[in-house]
Amino acid sequence: MLTFNKYPFLAELGLSEDNNGCYHSGTWVGNGKTVTSYNPATNEPIARIRLASVGDYQNCMTAMQEEK
Repeated sequence: MLTFNKYPFLAELGLSEDNNGCYHSGTWVGNGKTVTSYNPATNEPIARIRLASVGDYQNCMTAMQEEK
């Protein structure tokens, strides 16, 4: 069970229990594996992050090159 609700400042930062890990072109994406973020002091799971896939990173790099 996630302990996200114990940390209200995370929601103020725009985070949720499940988050995507790559930002480009005004949106967050993530089509890779999911990892869990833990509180280092208590080892309690806080939230999940869906990492970017290789395709996500390629799309991100292409978008950045086009914005030059």
